[in-house]
Amino acid sequence: MPRQVDHTQRRRQIAHAVWTVMATRGLDAVSLREVAAEAGVSMGRVQHYFPSKDAMILHACEAMAEAAYERAVGTAAPDGDGRDVQVASAGATPRQMIRTVLLTGIPHDDAHRAGASVWFAFLTKAAVWPELADVVRRQLDDGQAFLTSILRAEHAAGSLRRDVDPASEAVALLALADGLVLRVMVGSLIPQAATDAVDHRIDELFAGMR
Repeated sequence: MPRQVDHTQRRRQIAHAVWTVMATRGLDAVSLREVAAEAGVSMGRVQHYFPSKDAMILHACEAMAEAAYERAVGTAAPDGDGRDVQVASAGATPRQMIRTVLLTGIPHDDAHRAGASVWFAFLTKAAVWPELADVVRRQLDDGQAFLTSILRAEHAAGSLRRDVDPASEAVALLALADGLVLRVMVGSLIPQAATDAVDHRIDELFAGMR
């Protein structure tokens, strides 16, 4: 009886190989041949799943975006009024979920720094590649929608300062997190300083509530 092939796992394996090539040699080094060698499979195997280099890169970016989203918010999507998003993080409070979303990208070790460098490479390429920009934008929009839903629910419950606008604050918080990641990556901040900055802003939003 022929062995059943896990196509999802195969595609994931190839995406990981793309990330490794990018982290060690840059996006320009990515090719079907280089990725096949990194993944330890034949070039034909890679072409079976991805007919072109572009298709492979788009998948690798989408896979990274999905993995980051799941790490930050879990598997539950925000609902209309945001009250059900609390199931996303296995009993975490809304305050803890906000903190997790904002700190997910902060690189605390070499592995996370490599991941951040790959993501920045995707962002740079997305500026001149509309299809890649669509993938990146979906991830950013999903994260913003999730964070907005939590802030909106907490604002309605009276947990946040009354002068906070949830939608605008979600944009500002994510921009803060993105800037902190960049500064940690170039050595302008240490990870703990970035974490402290996030915690300080959350303290301001919750006006001393724990």
